Amino acid sequence: MRPPQRIFWVLVPVLILFAPTGAIAGDAKETTLRIVGAPRATFSEILIPRVESVSVDVRNAGDVAAQDISVTAVLPDGQTLQLQGPDSLPRNKTATYSIRCYEAVTSNKKITARATCSNCRR
Repeated sequence: MRPPQRIFWVLVPVLILFAPTGAIAGDAKETTLRIVGAPRATFSEILIPRVESVSVDVRNAGDVAAQDISVTAVLPDGQTLQLQGPDSLPRNKTATYSIRCYEAVTSNKKITARATCSNCRR
C-alpha cells in the first residue's frame, strides 16, 4: 500500500481590468473622411472671374458611418463655401457635395476642400 499523496494549493493574485467603452482599438467609433480627386469648379469671366459651382467627392474610409458631415471649399482668395450633401455617410461609401453660387474670385486657380464630421478622427 502506498502512503497518501500530499496536495499543495498555490494561490496567485489576479488583477482584472475593465476598459471603458470605446477604449479598445477594435471597438473604435471614429472614422476618416477623404476627398476623392480634385474639387471640380466652373468659372465665368464676364468682367471679373466668378465661381459658378463647386463639387467634391467625399469617401468615408473608416469602419463606421460618418455623422454630421461638413464639407467646405476654399476658393483661391481664401473665401470658404459650405457645400451641400448628405449629413451622414455609411462606411466605405462615396457621396458628392456641391453648391451653385456666383462668387467673385481673384483668379480661377486651384480650389481646395476640407471634410469633417462629428465622429472623425482628429
